[in-house]
Amino acid sequence: MVNKDMAKASINVSYDDGTVYAVKDGSLYRSTNKGETFTLAQSGIIYADTIKTQPKYVYGISEGGVYVSKNNGVSFDKQGSAPLLGTAGVRDFKVSPADPDRMALGRRSALTTDNYDIVYTHDGGSTWQTSTSFKFQCVCLPGTGESNKHCIHLDGLYNRRNHRGQRVGRHTV
Repeated sequence: MVNKDMAKASINVSYDDGTVYAVKDGSLYRSTNKGETFTLAQSGIIYADTIKTQPKYVYGISEGGVYVSKNNGVSFDKQGSAPLLGTAGVRDFKVSPADPDRMALGRRSALTTDNYDIVYTHDGGSTWQTSTSFKFQCVCLPGTGESNKHCIHLDGLYNRRNHRGQRVGRHTV
């Protein structure tokens, strides 16, 4: 059970040793005792992800770029640039377990709208593209057979109809 100070944090768990990662107030914290206590791992991180195929790795996104730890969050190296986040809110960030160079994030198009964009990279964050060819609420990265684990759900729902009655499904980037 994670301590109450991290109750509203975004939580990820290492597939390697059970290290718990919590993103709260723009920083990534790590716990090696199942969430009882946390120490600061990297400041400036707004979303993080862990994947089964790279169990010691922790991926984080910040205004300044993509950061990767290859040692369970002990140290981080900048891997790539950040998409233009600006003041628009990031909704989610995912890394593909099939190919960790493929990452995607959902971000609010503007603070005054509920529309979201999908921004993705196929080269570890060196270059980013904004997907304009679709308007899906769910975008998935190639995974390892786990359904929904590596999908960004922009509206919190999956496989439903939108306000116009159109089927809303998945799109893989």
